[in-house]
Amino acid sequence: MSPDENGVPANHPWSAPNRPIPRTSDLRRFGGADQGSMTTTQQAFFFGALISAVVCAAIANHKNRSTVVWALLGFLFGVIPVIICAVLPSRRTSY
Repeated sequence: MSPDENGVPANHPWSAPNRPIPRTSDLRRFGGADQGSMTTTQQAFFFGALISAVVCAAIANHKNRSTVVWALLGFLFGVIPVIICAVLPSRRTSY
């Protein structure tokens, strides 16, 4: 049992086998440590949620409903609030 350059025996759990250091592409592929950037899937979900929020707010505004609430629902839940908001009758204001 010969120690390595740090004095740790070869069969010890702290001993480092001769493995290559993982590349950044490997880390990204396996959900690893590339901090601060969104993957393509995350970007697609984010922009889809953003578009859903804008469409839902526009429909809610046209039907005299709360645009902020419906935009938030559209952002969080996607297409379902857009369909619900489109099917709901408009609120008529009587003067």
